[in-house]
Amino acid sequence: MNIRYILLLLFCLFVFGASAQIQVVAVKMQPRDSVATYVKNYTDSLKIYKSKLDSLQRLNDSLNIEKELDARYYRLFTPLTFYYNIAKKQFDISSDTILDEPDKSLLAVYMHRPDLVLGSQKQLDQAGTIRTPISSAVTPDADIVDKVSPTVTESDVAPVDIIVKKPNFWKLTGKTELYVEYNHTTKNWLDGNDKSHSSIKGYVTLWANYDNKKGFRWNNTFEFRLALRHVSEDTVHTFKTSEDKIRYTGNISIQAIKNWSYAFQVSAETQMLRGFDANSNFVNTDFLSPLVVSPSIGMDYNFNWFKGKLTGSTHFGLLACNMRYSDRKNLSSRYGIEADKHFKITYGSEITINFTLNVVDGISWRSRIRGYTSYDNSIMEFENWINFRINKYLSGQFYAYPHFDDGRWPDEDHGYWRFKENLSLGFVYSF
Repeated sequence: MNIRYILLLLFCLFVFGASAQIQVVAVKMQPRDSVATYVKNYTDSLKIYKSKLDSLQRLNDSLNIEKELDARYYRLFTPLTFYYNIAKKQFDISSDTILDEPDKSLLAVYMHRPDLVLGSQKQLDQAGTIRTPISSAVTPDADIVDKVSPTVTESDVAPVDIIVKKPNFWKLTGKTELYVEYNHTTKNWLDGNDKSHSSIKGYVTLWANYDNKKGFRWNNTFEFRLALRHVSEDTVHTFKTSEDKIRYTGNISIQAIKNWSYAFQVSAETQMLRGFDANSNFVNTDFLSPLVVSPSIGMDYNFNWFKGKLTGSTHFGLLACNMRYSDRKNLSSRYGIEADKHFKITYGSEITINFTLNVVDGISWRSRIRGYTSYDNSIMEFENWINFRINKYLSGQFYAYPHFDDGRWPDEDHGYWRFKENLSLGFVYSF
């Protein structure tokens, strides 16, 4: 062998051995945890890509570019399903439809990895839609309250005091009045007269009314009136009464139809003090001299007219009686009772009308009309109060009272008529 070939062979072996040794050293110099390095480099690249996407997103937001939501991509993230329309679009010769990106991706899976396809569109059609409307009502097996309500144990129950309040059907009201008045009466007035004079009078009126809201009513009215006057020409009496009256009116009614009721009514009237004529000690009137009691049975009619401006009631006493009593026998004949007797009773019919008319704000007219007849004699009373309200407590009043009774002594000038009127100013308080 030629020496030159030997030398060339030795040189090649030397070069190959040196390169192999350098590769071994390079392998030894490479870090052991190469996977971690690859993962770190990959995550760093993702972060850089994300920052680029965020910058693009911010740019789009600054340009107010609206993004269109595309629901076609949901097929790529749900369990892979074979959809008929994708194959039809691709292999139908007569169709010019071009597949979009989601359909192309699914078609590639169908062609190359059919083993990944888990279902078909037929199964979806059989399963139906996600939400199916229900036309019939659904009745739960158990009430929700029974399921969620807490169970009350005996330890949680505390004693409770139950107070039952009965409804109060009573209405109690009243009014007090104090006036300074100028008074005029005819000379045949019951408690004596001095024609015209000034006096101080006080009224107290109480109402106790019961209404059970089922058609039964019981109304009670108590009136106390007293007026005192000083007559300078009278040397016998320092003060005399120009008005003295105690009167009770009771009415029990049961509703028949609408504004009509079956009713029983009774009124009783007397006075508190003695009455005298001027410069005389002769007693004209006294307590229970006279006492007049008038019960009656009939019908009541309640009315409310002109939008509440005229209100009141009418009592038709188809069967009534008039009972008169005089404690002083010497006054019996003065009140239509036989001499030396205390009592007289007559039977007949009566009518009583009570009404209030609000003329204008602050001015009202209240009236009481009573008529009784025994078919032998008749009685008629017509009391009128015209009130002028100045303020809440100050009021003026005009009072007129004609009275007819043919069962008493007639007067030479006025016959069976008597008349009284007064004009007053004073204080009124209602409660």
